[in-house]
Amino acid sequence: MTFFGTIYSYPDLPCPAGVFTLPLFVLHDPFSSYNANQIPIVAAINDLEIVQDPAFELGVTNRAPEYRARFPLGKVPGFTSADDTLHLAGGQAIRRHVAASGPRADPATRARNDEWSCYADNEPTVTALPAGLMTALKVWPYNAARHADLARNFKRPLGKPEVGLRASGGFLFGEELTMADVMVAGPLVLAGSFLMDEMRKAAPSVAGFLEGLMEIPVVGKAFGGLKLCQTRAAE
Repeated sequence: MTFFGTIYSYPDLPCPAGVFTLPLFVLHDPFSSYNANQIPIVAAINDLEIVQDPAFELGVTNRAPEYRARFPLGKVPGFTSADDTLHLAGGQAIRRHVAASGPRADPATRARNDEWSCYADNEPTVTALPAGLMTALKVWPYNAARHADLARNFKRPLGKPEVGLRASGGFLFGEELTMADVMVAGPLVLAGSFLMDEMRKAAPSVAGFLEGLMEIPVVGKAFGGLKLCQTRAAE
């Protein structure tokens, strides 16, 4: 495996409540950094190694002059290539660069990866994160009507991967793990513990897809396993 670069990011959710305050949105890219620990999976698919900086401290490291010299806005995640010649900020840019740097980087595969990554960022993520901030982390005021809307808006897009998985089998496309699988799994695994309750019955292929991914060692390790709630979290 070839060393490819270093990621600078807060690695996991749930995070300490203090992270989810105004500095999160000033210093952190919340819609791409919460799943930065998935980027090494995409690297592993391409036989590349990416490590997270073990000394990274949110609000300290990314305020330092040497960090700002590479990433002027100080946001994370940030990526530095192995030879220190390429510096990328933002999960989407990093994921696309890593996915395009391997043997399966033909135009059709890139397009499918981009399609599913956009789906993950623009559909389940934008509902799962607010719902989690209200209930699982309890750092946003709980609003029952808003939470009900988020649950409905999370359930509707499950139809897209459900249809795709019924047609293709264990992965969203093709016969091997791709970035598409990793990126879609991110918000679904996250929401599985507090939001994706009985709605799973309408998308059985999605639930089976997540369970199957957790059996792949590099995926299961990065996600820390799969926990599915029976009743979605509330106030």
